[in-house]
Amino acid sequence: WKATIAAFQMYKAAYGNLKVPQRFMVPNMKPWPKAAWGMRLGKVVGSIRGTGKYIQGDPKRRQVLDELGFIWQVRASPTEKGSATTKAGANEFVSLEQMYTALAIYSKLNDGSIIVPTSFVVPTTGPWPDSVKELPLGRQMASGALVKELKKSENERWKSKFAELGFPNSDAPAATLASMITAVAPPPASVPP
Repeated sequence: WKATIAAFQMYKAAYGNLKVPQRFMVPNMKPWPKAAWGMRLGKVVGSIRGTGKYIQGDPKRRQVLDELGFIWQVRASPTEKGSATTKAGANEFVSLEQMYTALAIYSKLNDGSIIVPTSFVVPTTGPWPDSVKELPLGRQMASGALVKELKKSENERWKSKFAELGFPNSDAPAATLASMITAVAPPPASVPP
């Protein structure tokens, strides 16, 4: 576990995120931690996501990964057939940090509302940081993925940050959470030039 965390820390320092490709193997050289040399870090990520390896039954470990910015879900392509796709394609990942950043900016630009039209994709211009540009925020919200991640997360910091935006507590009754998801507004009929 310690070698895995050290490898994640180094990966984040080197690449700025934890979007670890499936085939990524820790290099056998400094500055990578010697205990992790040769580790198939991409496969470790898949095992953590798929089976809960390393974290099952240990909420503190999940919290450590949350705080590092571990990406728990695969990002769906934001657009339909015939349109542009995300910068990194359909297999890009979304972290709680990215969701929070996008939702916070969306809320600020929309008078505090966190009801996001299903078709809303974060624009590539304006106040949006690169880490969330082209994120299909509307589809992410409508899918309930954020609700699921917050329910699984033991990290109270994220829960309180989303609550500050007006997002229901993940321990709220299912009906409250469902109404939040189904309240997603339809896309506007037209956008002024």
